[in-house]
Amino acid sequence: MDNPINNNSDNNNQLQPFLLRVIEHTNPELFYKRVKSYLQEYEAQNNLMFGIISSLINTPSKYDCKVLLTIEDYSNINNNTDNTDNNTENNNIELVVVWTPPYPMNISYSPYFVGSSQQELSTSSSLSSLEKKRMIVLEYLMNFLLGNNSKENDQENSFLKRNKLSLSGIGSDNSEAEWFAKEWTNKFNFYNKFYNNNSDNKIGYKIQYKERIYSLIKKDLVLVKNKPLDEICFTKITMENENEIKQATLLFTNFFKEIFNQDKSHDFIYKGYVEPCAKNNLLFSCQVPINQTETDNNENNNDKNLKMVISVACGFATPSGARISLVITAPEYRRKGIASYMMSCIGEELLIENCDLYKVLFLFTDLDNPTSNSVYQKIGFKEVRNLFRIEFN
Repeated sequence: MDNPINNNSDNNNQLQPFLLRVIEHTNPELFYKRVKSYLQEYEAQNNLMFGIISSLINTPSKYDCKVLLTIEDYSNINNNTDNTDNNTENNNIELVVVWTPPYPMNISYSPYFVGSSQQELSTSSSLSSLEKKRMIVLEYLMNFLLGNNSKENDQENSFLKRNKLSLSGIGSDNSEAEWFAKEWTNKFNFYNKFYNNNSDNKIGYKIQYKERIYSLIKKDLVLVKNKPLDEICFTKITMENENEIKQATLLFTNFFKEIFNQDKSHDFIYKGYVEPCAKNNLLFSCQVPINQTETDNNENNNDKNLKMVISVACGFATPSGARISLVITAPEYRRKGIASYMMSCIGEELLIENCDLYKVLFLFTDLDNPTSNSVYQKIGFKEVRNLFRIEFN
């Protein structure tokens, strides 16, 4: 879908005419090849996108639905050139969308709106040409989803209606996410009223999560030298150890219930997180010996060296490093420094002992959880991006 945009702004911030096109991608592997170098320009900020795309390639059953889009500027490209899935050039990409309904939609990072106030974003005269272009691209995305980029304003054949989808939320930088939410709810309610004759079904929005992305490189790593417990050991869990696999699966299941209030099946956790991470040597844990009395009371147990998994984390590879996710410690072992110790060991394992493969580590945190943010900062993680996860309701 093409739409020529001729937006000449003031002389100080001249915005050149450009031609936008939305490309829908169905093959995650080809999509990855197309967007990799574009996303890698801000790898830390876009690390979640790398993780989701990787999951779509390696464990497609993890998501019931996928929407992979690029919005590209074709103003300097020959119209006869086939520059879709089979061409990996990305110089014309303006926006990448990775969306796995019913989860919120993720859009690629741009530095242009960062730090801008809502008042500044509502006054176009105060924006630079790059900020204006980003705003136009985002509006183009909204119109594409709602069916308003065609001359006929055909809402019946809009992307959302054609695919029977509903946008549940958006994840992006604070100011950009809030601006998008305001524009989206206004557009949605307007179209719903005038094209569907439905003024009662209005949507609003609320900030569901306030998140932060951190990154860690080798020179910033602060190692935790003292063990929090005498008999604790850090180890990677492999597929061969069924007992540890089961324990890790249970802890991750509890993580989703505790943090997101989501009841995920053991099968979902195992196939989506435990199995792929263990196979890629990126399933980490802290363990302690199981009490000898408990071991002796189990008639079917002949292994006197069983360990109890008390803390776990999983890793997903990115082009330059890994994204660490689902860091959780069993409730009875919290506030003992175990998470700090495990994260320090993960940093040592990847950034020092395997520095040829892992140059940087990334992770997400919930800003409403000061404990976890403090843990990561103490071992050297640096803030790189603040986000709002906004829910439409």
